[in-house]
Amino acid sequence: MRGMDALDAGLALLPLAISSFLASGGVHSLSQRMSPVQIVRLGLGLEIAALASLALLIRPGSSTWVTGVPLFVYGMGVGFATAQLTQLILADIPVEKSGQASSTQSTAWQVGSALGIAILGTALFTTLRASTESRLSDQIAADPGIGGLVDAVSHSAGALIAPLSQDPATAFVADAARQALTQGVSVAAWVGVVALVVGFLTTRRLGGTPASATPAPDERADDPVGDEQRTN
Repeated sequence: MRGMDALDAGLALLPLAISSFLASGGVHSLSQRMSPVQIVRLGLGLEIAALASLALLIRPGSSTWVTGVPLFVYGMGVGFATAQLTQLILADIPVEKSGQASSTQSTAWQVGSALGIAILGTALFTTLRASTESRLSDQIAADPGIGGLVDAVSHSAGALIAPLSQDPATAFVADAARQALTQGVSVAAWVGVVALVVGFLTTRRLGGTPASATPAPDERADDPVGDEQRTN
């Protein structure tokens, strides 16, 4: 939306990386006062708050503070939640099945990440195209060639907005696309909020007692070695 180059875009995302790193390192001290489930819920809550605020506040001319602060909070949430999830998910798995369970969990994580990218990307680019066409409907009806520019902007994921804005003849297309892209980011953020709320609600199923290697009472009763030790 702001025509940043690769370096500037990376710097804009730096708050997320920094806060995620700090949160991951601070989980140990936080775990002295909170259970793993509570830490995961705290992380998801921070992520929900960050995405909701981003969806509400972002505008085409927003400053880096409008995006930087939510990204920092989101990174904190990611650091808190991901540091505990694997332990919680595998807590009730018997030791002899831990390898298989870990592989399943890793596969599910990767599939979920791929689906998340696909769903959010679809929400973003569908909104970008539809909103741009809606804003330029009169101009497209008068000049079908403008529809080709809309297609090009959509296929470039908004990368053509900056070049189009530099040409007075196409600046109006860039303005419409910039507003549409902002709307797309907001829509994608709300989709993420819904997904995170669902994840937050599913944490009610987490936090069971970790599986123990201690044999069950009926197994101990049939254990002659254990009986002999208890007799002695």
